[in-house]
Amino acid sequence: MGALTRIETLTAAVPVAIRAWRVAVPTTASTVISSGDAMLLTGRTARFRITVTTPWNTEVQVHATGNDAAGRGARGHIPFHVVYEAHDLRIAPDRPAEWRLTYQSLSNEAKP
Repeated sequence: MGALTRIETLTAAVPVAIRAWRVAVPTTASTVISSGDAMLLTGRTARFRITVTTPWNTEVQVHATGNDAAGRGARGHIPFHVVYEAHDLRIAPDRPAEWRLTYQSLSNEAKP
């Protein structure tokens, strides 16, 4: 199936320290499962694989939003946020850092 990839490059004119880098992926999926370096999301009508690739060590957590403001979307409930996080990154002027987020549709593959 198809995939959508977002690529971002962090650059700096002078050395920069990033205390916290975080990317949150809100999802209407009903289940989120860790599978190696990817997260598998399954909803009523679709299945997706999310992969984040970075040159630094990244932690991933799944937050259940419950009945708070983070879980309320314009078109319905958003039960999970998949959050990727890293701390104390250093970006040097001559060494840009590239990271990517890929969504891959698995809708035509068999469910586990």
